[in-house]
Amino acid sequence: MTDDSDPTPPLADGVYDGFIVDVDEPDEPGGATRLHITIIAGERKGEVIDVAATHLDASFVDLMGVPVTITVAAGQPSVQLDS
Repeated sequence: MTDDSDPTPPLADGVYDGFIVDVDEPDEPGGATRLHITIIAGERKGEVIDVAATHLDASFVDLMGVPVTITVAAGQPSVQLDS
């Protein structure tokens, strides 16, 4: 979810609202796209988390600013695009 060098603790299990503020597209076809997501409500509001996403059929331009719902279960995040 975050780089090991990042001092921000991982998100606790739960549901979080956010939006995509940056996207790092994969270097290789079929690689993971890194989504940089800002949390928009709750205790973690304003924090940016990084999530690796696969099987996205969208470009950088398509993803920027898209609202998302992040669900963390057993420490593993999943992201649902809300567009």
